[in-house]
Amino acid sequence: MRPQDYTLPPGYSVELLGDSRFGEEDAIAFWVGEGILAPEEARRRAAEILYVGIHEEAGLVGISTAYVEVMPRLGLPLWNQRGYVTPSHRQSNLGMFFAIWGIARLRELYESGEDTRGAGVVQVLQNEGLMRYFNKGWEPPTDMVFIGVTAEGDHVRIHPFPDAEVPLPG
Repeated sequence: MRPQDYTLPPGYSVELLGDSRFGEEDAIAFWVGEGILAPEEARRRAAEILYVGIHEEAGLVGISTAYVEVMPRLGLPLWNQRGYVTPSHRQSNLGMFFAIWGIARLRELYESGEDTRGAGVVQVLQNEGLMRYFNKGWEPPTDMVFIGVTAEGDHVRIHPFPDAEVPLPG
């Protein structure tokens, strides 16, 4: 699926944080208010925000973040992409939008040379329902491949960028 083919229901929008009327302080208040992050961790993650999900009446209802980390199993720096959407707005497909558009944005940054730190995107599915629904080795909507399970039982999926180079042996 091409990112431009994926749309949201009426009343929802997704914006890059830098293009949004919402800022880092709004995101911190959102995370803390939802009870998912302590204030210190929310402040640390604010620099990782990629997209914000907005509902025309409710305001900020979701956040997508990305940060680069070397995956020990692969020895490869990858963008770790996360997303959180409030329970009452999860049927809006914001999470899928975050995944598809996030991969596209990070790939665009890589291919343009603007940010080549990550050789692809990794996502860890922690939601049991999503793990049941997305239970194939390759998932067309995100173009991600299943590569294993964490010690906690979460699914790990990767989307390598086509021109990214992998480390040489030795």
